[in-house]
Amino acid sequence: MFDGIKILNALTDIEALKQNPLLYWQLHVPERTGAIESQTAEYANLRFIIKGNFVNVQGSLHKYANEGTHNYNDFGADQVAVTIAKLREQFGISENSLLNNVEFGVNVCTPFAPKKFLERLICHKGRPFIKIVDDGINYYQCQHEHFILKIYDKGTQYRQTENLLRFEVKVLKMQFLGTKGVSIKTLGDLTNPSNYERLGAILRAYFDEILFDEPEIAAKTLKQAQRELLDTGRNPKTWARPQREDFENGTHYERARKEQTRRLNKFIELLKNHPKSQHWQQIVSQLIAEKWAKLTGANCPKFTDLQNPKTTGQNEAIVPNLP
Repeated sequence: MFDGIKILNALTDIEALKQNPLLYWQLHVPERTGAIESQTAEYANLRFIIKGNFVNVQGSLHKYANEGTHNYNDFGADQVAVTIAKLREQFGISENSLLNNVEFGVNVCTPFAPKKFLERLICHKGRPFIKIVDDGINYYQCQHEHFILKIYDKGTQYRQTENLLRFEVKVLKMQFLGTKGVSIKTLGDLTNPSNYERLGAILRAYFDEILFDEPEIAAKTLKQAQRELLDTGRNPKTWARPQREDFENGTHYERARKEQTRRLNKFIELLKNHPKSQHWQQIVSQLIAEKWAKLTGANCPKFTDLQNPKTTGQNEAIVPNLP
């Protein structure tokens, strides 16, 4: 469900945090000044940075809940609430601390090898997926201005026997969620069930917009026009969005944009309707919706419910598309 977070100005008692027995602080002292510039400490995949009167907290809530060891198991709304309460109890981090980044997504078990599925990636909204190797972990990401899509083989990462695929959205600017009808500003807002249905819709809609190849379709079996469409469509550069500054006037720009949209729709139709299509994307899309619904199901407590227990209502069904 929720994973990585970043808080640039956590609400906490700085002096108490410095004395916390769970944290070993490293001092950063530039030679030119001899004064302490910042202090850093790590615990269970969380990183704390004190600089002046600011406390920066970043890392994986999911791994923190598992003592920093992994994040391949299910991590639902109830575990999120317990983890945020634990963060307050262990380190005094208030649930009212403003979030600067947050990741949300799911791990799903696929009936095929995630590695083979990832080989089919083409692009999202005209932007290619880039393979990233970070600390020995391979994943694919597609970066936009306000968010990043990440998809990778979680099972291989943690040497699991099952086919485990991870898909997530990393929010780079929290205002982005507000434009999508999601009210998440603080750490405590992650426990508000009223946001969950909308987040699930965003997650699935972005996944459905990704362009995946159908490699079982052989170009040689197609007519000339379809063969050319298939060959060019499999190249991510084909779908790079036209830029207004590359055209001498608005009319030419709009014509190029509409022509690309027309060709994209024909390419998608070819992939979808060919008898050799395996429809793996549609299978994973349904798995994403089902897993999100499971993780955000009935009786998921808010942060405040941990102090004042009460029964919460059941969420409505996840909707597949954004309006």
